[in-house]
Amino acid sequence: VALPCLLAGLRSSSVGTDMVTYGEWGFVQAQTASWAQYYGTVKGWHPLGYSLFTWLVGHFTRCRLLYFGLIQALCAVPAYLSMRRVNPQGSWAGMLVYLLIIYPFSLNGMKQSIACGLGALMFWILVNKRYISFVIAVLFACLFHPTALFLLLLIPVHFLEDKGEITVGGKAYSLRIVALSLVVAAFALLFVVGRFLIPYV
Repeated sequence: VALPCLLAGLRSSSVGTDMVTYGEWGFVQAQTASWAQYYGTVKGWHPLGYSLFTWLVGHFTRCRLLYFGLIQALCAVPAYLSMRRVNPQGSWAGMLVYLLIIYPFSLNGMKQSIACGLGALMFWILVNKRYISFVIAVLFACLFHPTALFLLLLIPVHFLEDKGEITVGGKAYSLRIVALSLVVAAFALLFVVGRFLIPYV
């Protein structure tokens, strides 16, 4: 977990779209501005949680390595902890998948990655059927990026997964497949609509 955080902190300003558009600029602004000044400047770019995180780190240190390393840690550490909780023996394989697939994306979509990391930490809450706690945790993740709302689509998948099969016209259909199909369709629809209705996407 420490290695991807270190590499994220040491990377060049040209590595990652978000670094060029708001990463470096936002961190520099946070170092000298008051909270009211800073949030008034960035609220059209950043959700509240990400803005507060950047402002607090900027007032604590001017070390870019620490700042961008912490952003990666907010994605990698929750993902690792979730893997350890769900399958301790397979956590190394999960981290390998993370490094090959999620990590490159996290260098481009920093806010989205934090939301995804928090979402991974929430997975065990959903597995234990604590649906209200899961919804509250999703709303918290939305403070970093509103696309975390898509995690709510996991609830019907998990709910229907326990129901086994349904029989229609004498044929049995897996509810897991039905639920996943509905989620994929809903995800595509919400993403298209969200591009127009949700800021920061």
